Amino acid sequence: MGNNKAQVSRRKFIGTTASAFAGITILPSTVVAGLGHKAPSDKLNIAGIGVGGRGFGNLKELESENIVALCDVDWNYSQRVFDYFPDAKKYKDWRVMYDELGKSIDAVMIATPDHTHAGPAAHAITLNKHVYLQKPLAHSVYESRLLSKLAKKYQVATTMGNQGASRDDTSKTIEWLFNGEIGEVKKVEAFTDRPIWPQGLNRPEPGMNIPDYLDWNLFTGPAKRRPYHNLYTPWNWRGWWDFGTGALGDMACHILHPVNEMIVMGVLAVRLQSLNKKLEWDGQNMKFTNIGDDETIRTVVKDGFEIHDGHPTFKKDWTEPVNAIEFTKELVAHTYRSPWTLPGMPEN
Repeated sequence: MGNNKAQVSRRKFIGTTASAFAGITILPSTVVAGLGHKAPSDKLNIAGIGVGGRGFGNLKELESENIVALCDVDWNYSQRVFDYFPDAKKYKDWRVMYDELGKSIDAVMIATPDHTHAGPAAHAITLNKHVYLQKPLAHSVYESRLLSKLAKKYQVATTMGNQGASRDDTSKTIEWLFNGEIGEVKKVEAFTDRPIWPQGLNRPEPGMNIPDYLDWNLFTGPAKRRPYHNLYTPWNWRGWWDFGTGALGDMACHILHPVNEMIVMGVLAVRLQSLNKKLEWDGQNMKFTNIGDDETIRTVVKDGFEIHDGHPTFKKDWTEPVNAIEFTKELVAHTYRSPWTLPGMPEN
């Protein structure tokens, strides 16, 4: 359209064309709202949780709507986001934001570290809010199952942030599988050049003083308390199991994105590899069936990595042996640190 042409607003276009073709009277949004309905032209009120990193890009894709609130534990890393959306109210704790704005927001965008995906997403769904949640869906099998069931129960619009999932090839593959067009799939092979950062790292030592712009307690959230270190955040948290899900949670959610529970099952396989056995899984009850009552497992506390005459050496420190069944239960369904909680699991 040339610069000399009259510009027509979306609202005016909808109103005039609908009236001309259907003889429908278009009511102003204020009148429609008074009737208990929301006008199609009205915008959604969206809150962002975890906005300093990938969340900023997600919010830019949503800026046609009203970005009314921004929540992040690191206000230094998020300052550019606050500047970009100056009218949005700022928070550090999503629970406080829900308490204050729960009735006025329509949807939330969540792009926090993996271990804090389930909490804000699950509680938002129970508040009947629509949810965009960055991948991976959750940090554990239980959390993944919970979010899936809650979305089904509350019938809100939900999506997980894997960019490739909206392409036609994903829908076509699912259709083939459901129709049995390629037979029963028994094995899937996938490849990636990740990780681009170390995985399954031991805790860095010694701890550091917490910077005044970061709420470390809110960052650790439901995970076990540990001393702060600047290696954890921003970004690198994925390399520690308490916070992330490693390369599986990073890339398998793109490459194998239909099947999320399978992704965190892969994390279980990595974490339990020292049992040196093929594990049998009862999916319905979320437990392994062939781990003996007397089996134990140990994990490395320090790797003691050194170089001697050009050769890598390890002098590993291990935890004391713990019961493998109890260890596995904690991996499948985490014990949340108080006062963080999850809603109850729906029956169906």
